[in-house]
Amino acid sequence: VFSKQDFINNPKLQDQVYAWHVQDIREAIIKSGVYDKIGTTIKGIPVTMNGLIAVAHLGGKQGMMDFINSNGKLDEQDKNGTKMSTYLRRFSS
Repeated sequence: VFSKQDFINNPKLQDQVYAWHVQDIREAIIKSGVYDKIGTTIKGIPVTMNGLIAVAHLGGKQGMMDFINSNGKLDEQDKNGTKMSTYLRRFSS
């Protein structure tokens, strides 16, 4: 348990939270069956573990699963207009 100020002032804590966040997403990818989509393409974009993690970071785990399971038809975007497919493309390597 930590405060927002503790988080802001502690780069090591930020790294620990980020590592937990990525691991939590990775486990969700494996457990949900979305892992089986790695190596395929959606909207012409290669599906990779890094790409899936980025999509989940943008749209949440359920949003990532909806995006993948809809073959990219449910392509939500953040408040800046960045779509999940953009994150998949950007982080697919």
